[in-house]
Amino acid sequence: MKSVPKPTYIYHLLRQIVGEDKNVAHIAYEVYEVVHEHFNELNVWYDISEMIDEFQCGENRLRQNLTWEQFLSMIKLEAEKQLESEFFLQ
Repeated sequence: MKSVPKPTYIYHLLRQIVGEDKNVAHIAYEVYEVVHEHFNELNVWYDISEMIDEFQCGENRLRQNLTWEQFLSMIKLEAEKQLESEFFLQ
């Protein structure tokens, strides 16, 4: 049986996203990998992981004509939003 990840680890990943410029997509994908089985409230990370996959494959079904830079900004904004909600500090 898998253990539930500690919220402080997810909080740490979100802080990395806010402070990073190079590995934002990689860290966002890691957030998804950590939360997808344990936190239904965070299904936005599923959507983000799907969009990452689309960027890598060159598809445009979900990403709504965003540029890579706009997409990374969107990820950072979502991380900031979740950090401000203090969900992971409860």
